Amino acid sequence: MGHQWVYKKTKAEKLKEELKAERESRARERASNDQYEARLRDERDSYKNKARAQKAAKTRLKNRVAAGVCPCCNRTFQNLARHMDHQHPDFKSES
Repeated sequence: MGHQWVYKKTKAEKLKEELKAERESRARERASNDQYEARLRDERDSYKNKARAQKAAKTRLKNRVAAGVCPCCNRTFQNLARHMDHQHPDFKSES
């Protein structure tokens, strides 16, 4: 630079800065990992809730059919099996 009053960092200062930068980098990585794990937990909980809701809907439908209520037209019949065969032949229930 043409003059003698140049500030140079000591080796200890350089090492302190590197250590500080590394710690900040690791803190960012931990925060990123924590966010990723939280998102995975949320997705897992969402899938569990969906599965629980589907199971409940299936159980409600099975109970209604057992009580003689047609799942297609919501009418009550003494002989639901005969009604389903004659009125809704293309309906196939999933077991």
